[in-house]
Amino acid sequence: MQKPEIKFWLFDLLNDNIKYMECKKIENLKSCPCTYPDCSRKGICCECLRHHLNFKELPACYFSEEAEKTYDRSFEKFIKEFVSENKPKA
Repeated sequence: MQKPEIKFWLFDLLNDNIKYMECKKIENLKSCPCTYPDCSRKGICCECLRHHLNFKELPACYFSEEAEKTYDRSFEKFIKEFVSENKPKA
């Protein structure tokens, strides 16, 4: 099965721009919702995003607090949560 083009576009965008970005780790740590105890990438958003995309996942900041604590960072989990949060109210 062929991989979606959007994934490669995201990786290319990250790799092309990462060298021009100044890391604001201290600022990022203030709002980083990651609860994984031994995460070495907390506050280093570009490394975190690259790590999770390599595993076909999204980082904690894409999920609700409740969903993040499950450590299920899959695209499927993101879509399910997004759809359930955005259902029209009857």
